[in-house]
Amino acid sequence: MGIFQTRGVAPANEAIEYNRELTMFNGTFNFPSEFRGPPTPEIDAAWMRISQGVKPTRLTLEQVLKIGKFDTPSKVKFREEDGGGYMASMEVTHQLHCLNMLRKYTYKEYYQNFDPSFTHPKPDVFRTHLDHCVEILRQHLMCTADVGMITYEWVTGFSEPYPDFNVKHQCRNFEKILDWGYRHAIHLPRDHVASPLAIDDADGEGSSEKLLVAGGVTPPSSSSLRVPWLVHLGVFSLYTIAFLGFFVFSFGQDPERPDDTCFLEHSMYCMTFPTSNLASKLTRIKAPAREAVKYSVVRFNGSLEFASPFKGQPTPALDEAWDRITTNNSLWPIRVSDEDLERIYKGGRASNVKYRELDGGGNMASIEVFHQLHCLNMLRKYTYPKEYPEVQELWKTRPNFMRSHLGDIKPHFKWTSEALNALADHCIDMIRQNLMCASDVGVISYDWISGWEVPFPDFNTYHRCRNFDAILDWAMEHRVRIPQDHMLRTGKEISLPRPPA
Repeated sequence: MGIFQTRGVAPANEAIEYNRELTMFNGTFNFPSEFRGPPTPEIDAAWMRISQGVKPTRLTLEQVLKIGKFDTPSKVKFREEDGGGYMASMEVTHQLHCLNMLRKYTYKEYYQNFDPSFTHPKPDVFRTHLDHCVEILRQHLMCTADVGMITYEWVTGFSEPYPDFNVKHQCRNFEKILDWGYRHAIHLPRDHVASPLAIDDADGEGSSEKLLVAGGVTPPSSSSLRVPWLVHLGVFSLYTIAFLGFFVFSFGQDPERPDDTCFLEHSMYCMTFPTSNLASKLTRIKAPAREAVKYSVVRFNGSLEFASPFKGQPTPALDEAWDRITTNNSLWPIRVSDEDLERIYKGGRASNVKYRELDGGGNMASIEVFHQLHCLNMLRKYTYPKEYPEVQELWKTRPNFMRSHLGDIKPHFKWTSEALNALADHCIDMIRQNLMCASDVGVISYDWISGWEVPFPDFNTYHRCRNFDAILDWAMEHRVRIPQDHMLRTGKEISLPRPPA
């Protein structure tokens, strides 16, 4: 969520509304959803509606400056006779587009013959697109740093504790924001978008291509500036200084601030804060990891060639970076009290996994963000089949596990076609629910860049983020290292729902 939206700057802020009822993320492996299952025209239409179906909107010059962007000569504008303004999009629809790209890759046998992304004559373009999407989603998940609690239960037929991914969250009303996007969409032919006659310094230090594709983070050099742009830069600087001063004053580290009502065990964040009775009730509920939550201003880098330690061709260093943020691809267990379980609506279950009293007692739980990043890492590895043959091998040794995680269709699967359609593409759907709950109304602007015939989106946007490292450190400090045979199994088990026959 762009930090510049916190006080109503983003155009779509007027559409932000919080659901009065808590939203239960459904992580059940065979949970039926309109977004899940083997590809159908209906599933593709559902994804199109929440992502690429939402067309760009327009910004005023004042809004461009307030979101931390510059009025450079390369900025994409609409013609004055069409109402003028600057082309822009909402971040949430781009994030969902990226997730849809990864979903399609898990069904590449279906999409590779007709989807434009798969049929591009240059395979490296598709590869760059996939890497970009993984990186954008990683930055989002680490920014939101969901501290919701995944609890564990004893389940019939399983010898190990089973994670309960069904967790309640306080969410933005995604449909309200989506409706705003459709109502404010600009439907104009491409030749009605004003293109500059020339872009100065097209290949120099200040070129848009360097800034947007290669990941530069400085404003254009003085050699490429025009006099009006200098005026806008001065205005922007005043906005930035004023905002940062207000930001530091308003969002300190005081854990009892009423503005933090949404940063509780329901884990999603509020940029404009609800005033309902539900919100006042939630102020008394505190997740165990909330004490580690701190905030800072972060600039997402969505440049296609941004050299991130988490992005690109797999290397030992890259894998080590992912292992660190996914806690070695495991859900590090922590200890929560019976009172904590009551607060997250999971108390009183006889099937809850408990530690023995001589080991300190309490209940087994994990933090959601590490599961979400684990899911994204699974998808990343799947897009590199040669580099991660062990992931492909899992299709042979654990086909049900991989099918439910990622969503590919394998001929040795024994269930009926109806059952396959009901199966959960678990990782895709968990991230989708996170993105739609957060409903990031941050603004993506567009530029003309050399070598591109269409407007190019500037994915480098500012956000108010949680300090992920502080939460990771908290998880390490509170990690419980107890053998499985020290966990109490009371005999009170639950059964998992079966897919339809």
